[in-house]
Amino acid sequence: TPTLLVVIILPILSILGAYLFTYYYSNYMQILLLILLSISPILCSRSKNLEQHYPFVIFVIALSLLLHVNLVSSHLWSFDIFLESYCARTVIENEYWDPNLDYKLNSLLLINILAPVLSSFCDISYVWVFKAIFPLIFSLVPVSLFILYKNLIYKLFRIKDIQLAFLSTFVFVFYYGFFKDMPDKQHISQLFLSLIFILFLLKMTNSKYLILMLSFSLIVSHYGVAYLFALSLFGALILTNVCRYFGFN
Repeated sequence: TPTLLVVIILPILSILGAYLFTYYYSNYMQILLLILLSISPILCSRSKNLEQHYPFVIFVIALSLLLHVNLVSSHLWSFDIFLESYCARTVIENEYWDPNLDYKLNSLLLINILAPVLSSFCDISYVWVFKAIFPLIFSLVPVSLFILYKNLIYKLFRIKDIQLAFLSTFVFVFYYGFFKDMPDKQHISQLFLSLIFILFLLKMTNSKYLILMLSFSLIVSHYGVAYLFALSLFGALILTNVCRYFGFN
């Protein structure tokens, strides 16, 4: 469909816009991209033929929004990304990871193992692992949220409102915190967290093994998110026991 065709070209416009802004200081393409990104969810939600493509549409829009800022410049920019890149560069230069280093980010396997492995496997600089591959991974978070919202709406209201779940996802995507800095430890850990919530909700067969694996991945990705997740589990356990005490199911 024409609407889906517009969505498909969004990543191309995003890459082209970042290139023009970096080397020719022109942001016209990026302004056009932002306009198209803002109207794409509305156009796609009005088309019944695109419902089966909603996960792909969400992924493409999220990736385009991330790339239009991450690909600007050929250098790293952000906040904690410089501390994390130091750890990744140290592992690459030494060709091994020393777990005994007294450095608070040295315990995050996402930075010290995954980033160097991707850099070596793809034969690219660790800089482009943070600028290109991590945004690609982080773009899967809105897709997982769509699956979570779709099943949560059905669980709570016993209705299948795919459009509501689709549009609700963009509350997260279009929030400034989604694209204001380069995806790093906190962003990638959100993918593991959202997948854990999906497994909790769907109650899949043998999901406890997947939850255990994802929980370990969450812990070694970002300590802050892991602490919040542990506190939320503790709060949910207390709330469940209180509801059972008063006879609520």
